[in-house]
Amino acid sequence: MKYLLKNTETYRGDTLTEVEKLRNEVEESNWYSVDSFTYAYKENKKTGENYYLVTIKKGITDEKETERYIKISYEIDA
Repeated sequence: MKYLLKNTETYRGDTLTEVEKLRNEVEESNWYSVDSFTYAYKENKKTGENYYLVTIKKGITDEKETERYIKISYEIDA
């Protein structure tokens, strides 16, 4: 059996408000721990586009205590 121990996700947010909302959402979860939440302001000088790049590191399962099995799936919202 394979167990997912850690997961790193990277998101793009248009505003700092969106970044703060995402932080609140991930911190409310009870099926993983937030090991790290970082964001950086980015600016594309060619297009003038500004955004935030968010990186979240999640602890899913303790490697020594694998009594629960977590399966993560991703969906494309069309």
